Formats: sequence, C-alpha cells, structure tokens
Amino acid sequence: MSTGLRMQEQTGLEQRNGHVSPQETLTAAPDVVVREGRKRRKWEPSWNPLRRELSLNGTVVKRLRRCAPMLEMILVAFQEEGWPDAVYNPLPGDEDQQRERLHNAVQAWNRRPRSGLRLLFERDGTGESLLWTVAEE
Repeated sequence: MSTGLRMQEQTGLEQRNGHVSPQETLTAAPDVVVREGRKRRKWEPSWNPLRRELSLNGTVVKRLRRCAPMLEMILVAFQEEGWPDAVYNPLPGDEDQQRERLHNAVQAWNRRPRSGLRLLFERDGTGESLLWTVAEE
C-alpha cells in the first residue's frame, strides 16, 4: 500500500479525479484552494534529484549543494506520492533511529531561513509522519 493511501485512510481525505466532498473541504490544509468541488493546491512543489533543486510553482526555492541522503529520501518520498499534505517517515532504521533522523533532517532543512518563498517541513509530533508548509516572507 502506498504512503499516500495510508495517509488517506488516516485523515479521511479522499481524492477522486481532483474532487472532494464539502465535508472534506473543512479539513483540507490551508494551502489548498477548493473551488466548485475541485481541490487544487495553491503551491505545487517539485523535487529535481538530478539538479538537487526544489521548486515551488516553477521557482527554485532550495538547492542542495552537498550530499544529504536523509533530506533527499524525504524529498523523494514526497515527490513519488505527488506532494500529499503528509507522508510517513521514509527514513531507515528502527523506530528510535527514525525519529532522531527525522528530527535532525527537519532541523537541517529549516535551519537557514531565507527571506522570500520557502518550503518548510514539520513533524507530526509522533515521529511517524512529516508535513510540509510554505512560508512567504
């Protein structure tokens, strides 16, 4: 079962051909625009592993200059799932190692905030899932 499907089962958000029910609209993330029953993201992230660049709506917002395998695993997980609101922790290791690695990866990613448009990661509080949000400054 894919990560996106597992998250869908937990959150109850269901996407069928881009449609969500009015009840689901109330629980949708704040960066989601719902119009006429259709769900469309305001921000469309894209991870390019060859260039090691993250883009939002076609604008590069982050470039990894050095090898960062844990961060790259997180970005690949989101990219493969189509950037859902959250993914399960994709990092290797036992439960404690996964939580510590996720904590360190999120801290490293969010450490040097720049002004302007940024994509930030947040942990869900359990160490099992990772969420993303966009900051505009």
